[in-house]
Amino acid sequence: MISAIILAAGESSRMQSPKPLLKFGDDTVLSMAIRNCLHNPIGEIIVVLGAHADKVGALQTPEVKFVINEQWKKGRTGSLQAGLRLISAKSDAFVLYPVDHALTTAHDLHLLINAFKESKGGKKIFIPTHGGKRGHPVIFDAALAQEFLMMRPDQPASEAVHAHDGEVKEVKVDNPDIYRDIDTRHDYDAAYTLFKKRLNQSKMTEKGKIITP
Repeated sequence: MISAIILAAGESSRMQSPKPLLKFGDDTVLSMAIRNCLHNPIGEIIVVLGAHADKVGALQTPEVKFVINEQWKKGRTGSLQAGLRLISAKSDAFVLYPVDHALTTAHDLHLLINAFKESKGGKKIFIPTHGGKRGHPVIFDAALAQEFLMMRPDQPASEAVHAHDGEVKEVKVDNPDIYRDIDTRHDYDAAYTLFKKRLNQSKMTEKGKIITP
């Protein structure tokens, strides 16, 4: 079983509006992340809220557990810890999914999950890469959960990755936007332009298909 922890607790100070609620067509950034998880064999989805819990929490759905990190100001690892405290004891791995990586796709996540399943315990951390650069989301073996829970809330999660460098599996994906996060209005505008381009390409592909009875 794989659990997904979507981190959506930040203040979005540079954006000046809650990033999880940014619109991409008819969707929000958060609903896109949730859908990517629902389109994969993930046993549970946990969304960690914080700064804008009242607004973002309005998006609650039956398929998702929401938890509020009251100490969100102390750091993102604290939000991860809030999610880890809720994961099932049956979980074999967890996905660390920052909500502001809006152009991550369900297929990117699918490739990571396949790599985890095929590793048979040989690796403990699975990171998507494109052009030699690492991105998000990241899958961690559940055996590392306790290590994260012992960290300070302000410690970067990357410290745990570096500590287990020999247990990292880099998973190549075709999507260069795995490392594109959205922090500012400029970031959002650029990501939205790419999103529309993708959408148009998808529509053209669908239109060009030959459907046989």
